[in-house]
Amino acid sequence: MREYFHRILKIALEADEELKSDKKAVKEALGAELKLDKKVRRYFYNGQEVAYFAENNYGEPDFVSVLAENELFEILRGMDLRDKIHLRRKAYGLYVVAEHFDMKDDDWVDDEDIGIYVNDIGAESLSDLSRIDNKAYRLVKERNLVGLLFGDEVGLDENKFILEVFGKYFLER
Repeated sequence: MREYFHRILKIALEADEELKSDKKAVKEALGAELKLDKKVRRYFYNGQEVAYFAENNYGEPDFVSVLAENELFEILRGMDLRDKIHLRRKAYGLYVVAEHFDMKDDDWVDDEDIGIYVNDIGAESLSDLSRIDNKAYRLVKERNLVGLLFGDEVGLDENKFILEVFGKYFLER
């Protein structure tokens, strides 16, 4: 029965180029299920496979997540702060799955987490933070946490940093 169905599918694809390009229409029209045969690329976290790309019947890669969205969220919430903030570099497999579920870093990194992380790395000012950890610096700037984390000194600190870097240039002119 299965071979008969695949033979019909093959004939339909060869007969009509429009249907061949639209695999969803063929799937709905014939009630076919795509069979994922060959794993093209695999993603791991802590030695366990979390997702993979597999070729379907038509030779096109389809993304398959081993984790459900709630499982991914639980793993992300339980991670170390540094790993959460640097997810793309530290746990790329989880990052790919999070992108698949359209999750943004707001979903797994709270403002409180950023504040704790900045305190843990010992950044005393915004310019210190930019030198120590650029990703944390960008998150602090994006979420407007500058005043909350560094107080009113921030404007003075940034101006001081700018003067240190560009002061000689402006004085020479």
